[in-house]
Amino acid sequence: MGKLCKKCGMESDRDDICTWCSADLRPPKQAQPKAQTTATRSQVPAGSTAAPSTPSAPRAARRPEPVELPPEKPAWMMPLIVGGGLIVLLVVILLVVGIAASGAPPDPGTWKTFVEKDKQFTAQYPGGWTKPSNSGSSGSYVSVDFRASKLCWVQVQGTQKAGAMGDVAAAASRAAGGTVSVERSAEGAVLAGSTASFTAQRPGFKQGTMKEVWDFGGSKAASAEYTYTKRVGLLPIKMKGIRWGAFKGDFGYVVFAEAPEKHWAKFQPVAQKIVSSVQFGGGTG
Repeated sequence: MGKLCKKCGMESDRDDICTWCSADLRPPKQAQPKAQTTATRSQVPAGSTAAPSTPSAPRAARRPEPVELPPEKPAWMMPLIVGGGLIVLLVVILLVVGIAASGAPPDPGTWKTFVEKDKQFTAQYPGGWTKPSNSGSSGSYVSVDFRASKLCWVQVQGTQKAGAMGDVAAAASRAAGGTVSVERSAEGAVLAGSTASFTAQRPGFKQGTMKEVWDFGGSKAASAEYTYTKRVGLLPIKMKGIRWGAFKGDFGYVVFAEAPEKHWAKFQPVAQKIVSSVQFGGGTG
């Protein structure tokens, strides 16, 4: 019996090809998946008789662990952070300013001669210091600063007002027979007359006992040591000094020399030499 052709419906005399319409009557071959065949062949070494292994199922991709981010800072904190940084910077600057200002005075170097602009007096001063200032008003007052540094300096001031105070005290001394205490002398009156304004600028001012000396220009003077605390930047600096009051001609002279207490031993002999070198009048420059 022939084979029925599904294409034309006729019965073919052959089993492989329809004798009526030439259709292929053979059953279709089952095709093997390429990927599997290739994988199977690649896993079996050449010349091996071992059966190919069944490919394992692909592993599931590992989920990445979540990364914890730092919490965000509130917007209002940024001005505080910036402001805090500026405050710290300002504190550092003020400390540096205080430390620099409280430094030791420089060495004197070669001594030079200073002549007051109205030739009221001359003095010797250290060439290693800054050039002395020379202000005042002709015939009215003189004011000269000798500066080694910001806090180490000597000042000489002479005024007719202080001179008038000295005249009054001198007259009272003569009336008393010239045997008054240094506080009641013309020199003491000149020194005491400047005390109020002097102490107002020096917190914690303490003055020692007033005494009579002859170390300002070789003339009689009233003198007293003192201490106070000066704040520079954020640093409190203990200061030490000496004041002089003298009476010469029409002028009363108020002189002081001061420096940080820790540098006083180095500064005081140099300052004393300036004060002692003063000569009234006689300027040649």
